[in-house]
Amino acid sequence: MATPVTRGSAFSTTAKHSSSTAARQLLYTRQQTAALLGGISLSTILRLERDHALKKIRLMRGKSAHVFHSAENVNALVAARIAQSERADDE
Repeated sequence: MATPVTRGSAFSTTAKHSSSTAARQLLYTRQQTAALLGGISLSTILRLERDHALKKIRLMRGKSAHVFHSAENVNALVAARIAQSERADDE
């Protein structure tokens, strides 16, 4: 499973309504996204970005940009893959 961005970083938030201090991840790296989508390859992630199935979020760190995907976007793709798998199992 993908390692979440830790609490206190710019990419996570703490659930205030809960008594737990667990962080809720807002952004995933390309590698985390690949793992969440069943271990697909980085080239598949790049293709999904190119085809606009995954929206890139670029954040500058110094002179280089780091690419992330929103948790909302990744979760939607995971849900679509689950639905696709369930339909294939029914056939």
